[in-house]
Amino acid sequence: MVKRIFRPFWSYDVIRTENWLKAMSRMGCHLVKLNAAARLFTFEEGEPKTFTYHLCFHKKPDLPAADNRLAGNGWPCVFAAGGYLICRTADDAPAGAGDYAGFLKKNRRVQRAAGVALLCLICLCPAILYPLPFILIFGFINVPLIVLLCAGLLALCWLICTYFKLRGTNKALEPLCRVKTNIYFKATRIDFLSENEETILLNNKQLVQRSKLYWRYFPCKTEQWLEKMEAEGFHLYRMGGLGIRFYFYKGCAEKTKFVVDYKTIADDRYFSQAEDNGWRLIFKPVTGFMAITVWAHRYNAGGPEPQFYSDPGGKIKQAKKYAVAMSICFIPIFLIFIATIIIDIASWLITGHPNFFLMFIQSLVIVEFGARPNLPVT
Repeated sequence: MVKRIFRPFWSYDVIRTENWLKAMSRMGCHLVKLNAAARLFTFEEGEPKTFTYHLCFHKKPDLPAADNRLAGNGWPCVFAAGGYLICRTADDAPAGAGDYAGFLKKNRRVQRAAGVALLCLICLCPAILYPLPFILIFGFINVPLIVLLCAGLLALCWLICTYFKLRGTNKALEPLCRVKTNIYFKATRIDFLSENEETILLNNKQLVQRSKLYWRYFPCKTEQWLEKMEAEGFHLYRMGGLGIRFYFYKGCAEKTKFVVDYKTIADDRYFSQAEDNGWRLIFKPVTGFMAITVWAHRYNAGGPEPQFYSDPGGKIKQAKKYAVAMSICFIPIFLIFIATIIIDIASWLITGHPNFFLMFIQSLVIVEFGARPNLPVT
C-alpha cells in the first residue's frame, strides 16, 4: 500500500527530516519517492524496520559522483532526481555521511532571498501607513484593500519564519560542513605592532594610513591601486577591522599580486588551499553575506604572476555572483524612492503644489543605480 505525506518545509531542517524518515521506517513506512516540487513523500507500507536516512543536494552534473561516493561508504541510494539524493542504510551501518554542503548553499540562497524580500516588504510600509496616494495611483486594481493587507501580513509572517528558521538550521549545518562560523578578521597580535608603536610610526610618516569607503564596489580598481602602492614602496601592513582603513609601511618596491575575492561560503578548504598556494590573507569581513576577502602574493619581478583561480573563468564567475548580490542589495533602496515618488505625485494631485526638485532627485538616484550596475570586472 502506498502512502503520501505532504511536508512543505522539509528542506528547511534536513536533519529533522532524516530523523522523521527514520521514525516512519520504524512504523513500517519506507520511503520510495520524493516529489520535491509538490513537497510530497511517497512511502510503501511493509514490515517495521529501522533505517537510517541521509539526504543531500547536488547540482545535476555532480549527482552521479556523489551517489557513487556515498554508495562506496555504505549508503546505497534509494531515490535520486532533481538534484536530491536520498540514501538509506541499516541502523548499525556507518553513521552520518556528513554531506550537507549542497543543502547549506541552497538554504543560504533561500535565506538571503527571504531577507531581501522581507526588506522590500518593510519598505512598502508607507502603503499601509499612508494608503491614499497608492489607492489614487493604482485605483484601477480591482482588489479590496483588506485583501491586499491580509496578503501582505501573511507574506510578512512567512518571510520572517523562513528567514529565522533557515538561520538556525544553517548554523547547525555549518559545523557538519566544516564551515568557519567565526568570520571576524582575527590575526595573531604578535604579527602586529602595538598601538603605541603604530602611533609613533604614523607620526613619523613611516606608517601611512589610507581610507577607502567604497572599495568593495570596485574590486578590480582596488587590486590595481594596491599593486601600484606596492610598486611605489608602500607595502600593505594590515586593514582595519571594518575594512575601511588601509595601513602601509615604507620600504623597497616589490611586485605583489592582490586579489579581492567574493565568497558566499568560506570553509576550511578555501582558506587552507589559498594559503598552501602562497597567498596571504589580508582581510576577512565581519559578516558572511557578501563576504569579500583580500589576498596578497609577493613574486619576483619578471616572473609569471600568481593565479588565485585554477579555473581561467573563475574570476568572471565570482564577479557575476558579486554583481547579482550588489543588485539585490539595492532593491530596497529602489522601493523606498519609488514609494516616496508615488506619495509626492499623489500629493501633487491632491494639493496642486508639486515638489519637482525632490521628485527629480529621487528619480535621478533610481536611474543612476538602475542604469549603471556596479560590475566588479573591467
